[in-house]
Amino acid sequence: MLQKLQTSLLTSKHAQQLKIQPMTEREAAELGVSPSWAGFKIPYFTPEGAIDKGFFRYRFWPDSKPSSGFAAIAEPTRKLRYVQPKNTELHVYMPPVLSTSWRDIMNDAAQPLCITEGELKAACACVSGFTMLGLGGVFSWTSKKHQQPLIPILEEFVWESRDIYLCFDSDQTSNPLVQLAASRLALVLTARGAKVHDVIIPDGAGGAKQGVDDFMVARGAEAFEKLIEDAKPIGAGVELHRLNEEVGLLWSGGAAGHVVRLSDGFVMKPLAFTQSFYRDRTYSEFTLNAQGQPGTLRVKRAAEEWLGWRSRTLMGEITYEPGKPQITAEGNYNIWRSSGLEPIKGDISPWTHLMGHMFKDLRPEQFRWLEQWLAWPLQYLGAKMYSCVLLWSHTGGTGKNLLAEVMCLLYGPSNSVTIGSRELTAAFNGWAEGKQFVVGDEITLDDKRQTSNALKSMLTSTKIRVNRKGVESYEIDDRANYVLTSNDPLSVVQEQGARRTFIHQVNEEPYGDARGRALKKWASEGGAAHVLYHLVKEVDLSDFSPTAKPPDTDSFIDAVAYSRSDIDTWAVAVRADPDTYLTSNRAKFDGGKEQKAYDVYTPAELLKLYDPEDKKKVSLRALGIALDRAGFKKALYNNGRLGNIRSTFWLVRSTVNVTSTVAAKMYQQERGVGDKTASVSKFGKRVQ
Repeated sequence: MLQKLQTSLLTSKHAQQLKIQPMTEREAAELGVSPSWAGFKIPYFTPEGAIDKGFFRYRFWPDSKPSSGFAAIAEPTRKLRYVQPKNTELHVYMPPVLSTSWRDIMNDAAQPLCITEGELKAACACVSGFTMLGLGGVFSWTSKKHQQPLIPILEEFVWESRDIYLCFDSDQTSNPLVQLAASRLALVLTARGAKVHDVIIPDGAGGAKQGVDDFMVARGAEAFEKLIEDAKPIGAGVELHRLNEEVGLLWSGGAAGHVVRLSDGFVMKPLAFTQSFYRDRTYSEFTLNAQGQPGTLRVKRAAEEWLGWRSRTLMGEITYEPGKPQITAEGNYNIWRSSGLEPIKGDISPWTHLMGHMFKDLRPEQFRWLEQWLAWPLQYLGAKMYSCVLLWSHTGGTGKNLLAEVMCLLYGPSNSVTIGSRELTAAFNGWAEGKQFVVGDEITLDDKRQTSNALKSMLTSTKIRVNRKGVESYEIDDRANYVLTSNDPLSVVQEQGARRTFIHQVNEEPYGDARGRALKKWASEGGAAHVLYHLVKEVDLSDFSPTAKPPDTDSFIDAVAYSRSDIDTWAVAVRADPDTYLTSNRAKFDGGKEQKAYDVYTPAELLKLYDPEDKKKVSLRALGIALDRAGFKKALYNNGRLGNIRSTFWLVRSTVNVTSTVAAKMYQQERGVGDKTASVSKFGKRVQ
């Protein structure tokens, strides 16, 4: 323990004054520390210098972990450094090593005060003659839970006219979390009349991060005093800190160099930021004359000054990571926002009645899949489903949109959106940024096959390139899952073998306007929380896979049939019954004979069978695509010859791969032409 304390200029005498106690794993367990790893206890003190019996912090030894069992050899998923007793509120560390009591310091605004993060740093400064209190974390001066701008102990300080020096670690100039915390604290204290200064601690040797104690160990207390003397007062520059709380500069990714508004993730080009959106933000500041005295009072544009300010909030790239904080541990800007809705067990009969009404024709296993599809991205926040749900009906008022509205309440307005056909196909897709649940309302598409192909890409892609007007496009994670509603079963074309869409024609009976209004009222007044509980806590997902093919419903099978072109329909029919469909027109070009269909055909022959009078104007390429979609096999390599002409061959009945050379022999044998000395079975074996 003493070795660790010495890195903060603290001796064994200081350890006694600060009541710091080393502890074994057993002692940690008796203290109630979890996990019970070896370390040392750091008591906190009252302003009068007595030990605060209700609060302490516990510092684990570097690389601390259990001494026995499997956990002793396993690497922890996260390096723990400090813990505090469960269910305790935030405190500040006031080291009892000063000649004046902290109560007197709190009441004396003439006494300058330094603020840093960490107990040992604060103690190091105090034993070196500086009045410094320590925060447990850079945001540990405020309580969002209790809506306290300052925690109660800090509210007891007299801030009016007091000089405050913020002394965070050297990564303040690069760590967006520290920048944001420092700016917010500066604003709160400035609003209370304090004169706040930024103390910029430089990096250590080789660019290493260092704090107050590291700096004083390396450079001495006099060098730290010089940093305080050189610290710039925020003063008129409070507007820069206010901007720091509102915006950040992106440092990497596709939107690098752009400014992002922290409240909603709106991205601006620097020129738009300074000349349009924030042009009215100004502050006044005196210039210095040759003697270093205040000279002319000048008005400065805050946005322009902020871009060149070394303490501006710098962030990595825009990301969308549900469940993670706004500024991630990697320093990226996360546009995800919590819905604020907590799951609460309760009556969900209005919801179950709606689901029962809409899906009364679904088989139990199909309904189960649908409910699991709705539940999966709520139980696994941010999951991509790789399939969508299409609900359609000929008439309106069947409840499709009611289901969508309730689901949007579960996700919240930041993570859900309702769009129409125009947005789904538009070049600008800003609506898709940061969305988990997308409702396509009454989708009707003109170029259905092209748009359906685009939708398939949207369903399977894990990245999306956001294209907004006036901003360069940039790429972020795509977590969007889609529920589409329509009055057209073909709003999304379904080709043979399609595996990305669950389709259901909902009950055409109207749900009822009065019943719909009652459902909305129930959902908005607490019912949504009950539905969330049901989907998150009660729906079993043990046999569900988000990447698996949705079950085939009657509506899906119909949609596949409706989506086929004439040539597709013919190819599917031939695949099912070649003897019927390949002999109906054969007599017209095969000597009038009606007999069993051949096993091998050239593309030209099949096209002639499909369109004997050449009225449909179908190309050989379109024919090949249709045959391939229907599941026919084409002979391999395309080097088979009929006479001296290279030809392609399609196999009507074969389920095995056959080379084109073998297929040519089969073709000749079936028709009684060519080489008669050897024959080939339809499975590719030569027979002498």
